Parts: sequence; structure tokens; C-alpha cells
Amino acid sequence: MRRFLRLSLVAALLGAPSAAVAQKRPQTTALQCDPRAIPPLKPEAERHLVESCQFFEAKAYDQAANEAEAAYKLDPEPTLLYLWAQSRRLTGNCPGAVAIYRRYIETRPPPWKERKARVNIASCGGPLPPLLDRSGEVPLVPDEKPSSQALPTLTPPGPPSLTITPKAQTPRPAWYRDAAGNILAGSAVVALGASWGLEYSARYALRAASQAENYQDVASNTHSARVQHLGAQVALAAGSALALTAVIRYVLHAQGWW
Repeated sequence: MRRFLRLSLVAALLGAPSAAVAQKRPQTTALQCDPRAIPPLKPEAERHLVESCQFFEAKAYDQAANEAEAAYKLDPEPTLLYLWAQSRRLTGNCPGAVAIYRRYIETRPPPWKERKARVNIASCGGPLPPLLDRSGEVPLVPDEKPSSQALPTLTPPGPPSLTITPKAQTPRPAWYRDAAGNILAGSAVVALGASWGLEYSARYALRAASQAENYQDVASNTHSARVQHLGAQVALAAGSALALTAVIRYVLHAQGWW
């Protein structure tokens, strides 16, 4: 029992300096010195880290870079490289900062931290290292912060386009293919033909009346000639009207009015 207590006391004494030094980390607004971002270091390295964070907070970046370098040489924790590179960059020593950023990226930090290092390299105008192959890695680890990616811009749909397709027009038949016009024209031909026939018959009856030998034949042929002549006049008028109507019908049909 005494031996167990003695061993416990030795372990507590060995662990106390590290815990005590870790508790001395300043509450700083600099992300590089966040106690959650850098794990506990060896006691001497922890002392340099605390001093580096204090110098960084005071904007004494040259001293902060020297202390971060000293801490890294005592305990090569990769997160110290980022603090070291940041301090070097803020002193205006971009070439030195870019070299340290590249060493930091080679330690394969979480993707969001790698992106920050690449942004800082780009701000210094330095060449960017090749992208890391993360095909076999878990996309999000517990200490990794999700990247804030801009949501795609949704474009509201525009008004529907209204396409008016003209109705195909059936070609109209030629004017001489108009059935009504053809009927009128045919009727006009028949009426005019009848008029010509009646007029010829009336003339023949008049000739017969002039050659008759008795009064009864003269009177009969003369009456027949008058009736036939009247019929010829009526047929001529009807035929002319039908012909004129047929012409009007053909013209309107050709113009698309009928």
C-alpha cells in the first residue's frame, strides 16, 4: 500500500509541471494561441509558446516568431509551425513565412487549416504547394471546423415563353375550280344558247309568215315569232345576269373572299 502511494505521488509530481504550465496559457484572441488548437507541450516548449502568444498579442511579431521557433525545436508539434509562419508573415518576411507554411502543409493538417495556410501563401505571392491527396481520409474529424461554403444562388424561373405557331393554310383551289362559279357559268351558257335558239326560231317564223299564202298562216307564224322573240329576250337577260354573277364569283374566289 505504501509503495502504491509513493508511486502515485511521483506520477503527480511529474505531471504537475506540464499541467501547471498549460494553465498559464494566456486567454488570447489570436487563434494561433488557442489552447484548444495546440495540445500540451513539453514544459520548456510550453514556456516558449506562452511567451510567443504574449508577444503575438502585443503585436511584437518578430519576438513571437523567435519564441515559436524555439518551442518547435524543443517539441516539434505541427501546429507550432502555423504560429511561427503567421508571426513571420506579419513581420513582413513573406519568403520565410511561405517556407514555414509549406512545411506546415506537409504535416497534413485538417483541410480547413490547410486552406488558411494556402490563403496566406497566396497573400504573400508565393507558389502554392500541390494539393494533398485526401481520398482515403474521413471528410470531417472531431477537431476540424466545417468550411463555410456559399450556397448556390437560385435564379427564379422567368416567365414561360409563348410561342405562337401560325396555322398552316390550305392552299385554295384555282378560280376555275370553284363549283358555284362553274354552275353559274354553265347556266349562263345554257341561257344564252337558249336565247340564240329562240331568236333563230323567231326569225324563221317571221320568214314563214312573209311567205304564207293566207291570213291564218300569216297570223299564226307572226304570233309564234313574237313569243319566241320574247323568250329569246328573257333568256338573253337571264344568261347575261348569270354570266356576270359567275365572273364576280370567280374574282372573289381568286382574292380569297369566297
